[in-house]
Amino acid sequence: MQGCRLMKAQASVETLSTLGMVIAFTIPVLLLMLSASQYGAESTAIYQTQSSARVLADTINDVFVQGNGATKQILINLPGNTEYIEITGKEVIITLKVQNGEYNAVSPVFAEVQPNMDQIIDVNGLVPLTVKNIDGKIEVNKNA
Repeated sequence: MQGCRLMKAQASVETLSTLGMVIAFTIPVLLLMLSASQYGAESTAIYQTQSSARVLADTINDVFVQGNGATKQILINLPGNTEYIEITGKEVIITLKVQNGEYNAVSPVFAEVQPNMDQIIDVNGLVPLTVKNIDGKIEVNKNA
């Protein structure tokens, strides 16, 4: 009777120690995977923003080259951590909030741009924009 109890106790101790070892090795791996996936999401957001800035700048350049009265509508996809779109003089700047502060995706344009900045702040997701050439000056507006 005494031997049976000792064998059950030994089995319990072995099971608990095995379970403890599994947990001890699994938790760091899971934390490492979580941090890697967060970095991947931020990296994807940065690439997406760079692409959106390039598309907007290319559209502005196309409308400028087409001449007076040209209009183009585009749909750009911005990540959820986008703060604003700024179009100043000769560049398109899309600012993201990232883990280390802010990231600016910049793309050059060769047209004089007059953006309606009140409508291009606090944007994310699919954003419809209209780009117009009015007497050689480009206007960029967010569609309703």
